[in-house]
Amino acid sequence: MKPKWTIYLAAGLTLIMLGVMACRQAASELSAAASAPAPTSAAGDATSAGAAESADWTLFCDLEIGCTLGYPPDVHFERGVNKFGVYTMRIQFNVPGAEGYQGMVIRIMPRPEGDNIDGLLEQIYASGAHAETLEEWKSQLSAITVNGMPAWRTYCSREGGDFAVIIPHADKVYVASPTHDPAATCSDPRTVELFFQVLDTLKLE
Repeated sequence: MKPKWTIYLAAGLTLIMLGVMACRQAASELSAAASAPAPTSAAGDATSAGAAESADWTLFCDLEIGCTLGYPPDVHFERGVNKFGVYTMRIQFNVPGAEGYQGMVIRIMPRPEGDNIDGLLEQIYASGAHAETLEEWKSQLSAITVNGMPAWRTYCSREGGDFAVIIPHADKVYVASPTHDPAATCSDPRTVELFFQVLDTLKLE
């Protein structure tokens, strides 16, 4: 019988190799997306932007949270747990001539086991500051898809953007929003376009 440590080592190496293979596959798909025609969809659908500019994009792969994401060159990307204990990814875009900061944020929150969509939306509503009631906020939601995944789009993002995209997946909830400098009245249209292009590369395990 093999010693236990050799069994654990073999299992650990297998998991690492599977993770590396997943990242490589995602990178290959990201590169292939550049040569494929952009998908078409209804106005406002997160799949409409496509990933036409992804040939020279960087692929971020986090095995721990099971997430891969592509982002364009000449941006500032950072990730980590914020002061509220929420895992957050931030991208600052390079938008020539735009007023102040232009970027996006993705917050990843735990999804309570067995939580239905109404309970999930109540949780997200409670995590932000809103001028409208819960029912008014929910009435603004519209169903969309993000890289083939069901999602919801709403307005009144607490991150300072013009809207948020909510993506429930497995035991997590991904909340993405374009962000901008407080001096700007709204996100630059080029920022919104880049926001959807980045979301179109999002893959969740």
